[in-house]
Amino acid sequence: MDGAHTHLALGLNGLNIVLKYLKQTIFAKIVIKINSYKELHMKKVQQGFTLIELMIVVAIIGILAAVAIPSYQDYTKRAHVSEGFGLASAAKTGVAEYYASEGVFPTNNDLAGVATAASISGNAVTSVGIGAAGVVTITYNTKVDAVTGSTVTLTPTDQGGSMTWICAGDVATKLRPANCR
Repeated sequence: MDGAHTHLALGLNGLNIVLKYLKQTIFAKIVIKINSYKELHMKKVQQGFTLIELMIVVAIIGILAAVAIPSYQDYTKRAHVSEGFGLASAAKTGVAEYYASEGVFPTNNDLAGVATAASISGNAVTSVGIGAAGVVTITYNTKVDAVTGSTVTLTPTDQGGSMTWICAGDVATKLRPANCR
């Protein structure tokens, strides 16, 4: 039995040596393959973008621009229209004060106690004037519409102690503030 154990121990030891050798050679080959794959992959990554990838990016940018530019133009026009409403607030206050003290609507800027129509102007507004029955007229330049002289009118109405304003005009409805649509 003692010899059998020795023979078995030598056999197991030899088997361990063979397995160790196989592990080293197989592992080395796998590492070599992985390294060569990495090098190949790195070379491929460093080549840059393909033509089709660049064309796809250009197409996506074109689609985004086609959507964004008209929206931005509407946004800037709405900002210009809002500027007119800001400039008209002093005229509206003058009309309301005149009506409260006199019982009738003023017919011009002077009666309402505001500057002349031409002097109330801005980046996109050429004038803010007060006309018959206290109607406030905001006149815009071509930044709002291609036609010079587009207007929005604000007509005052007495509601038994409070005043409301009816909005009208030839400026596109989508460009007006929400309370003027």
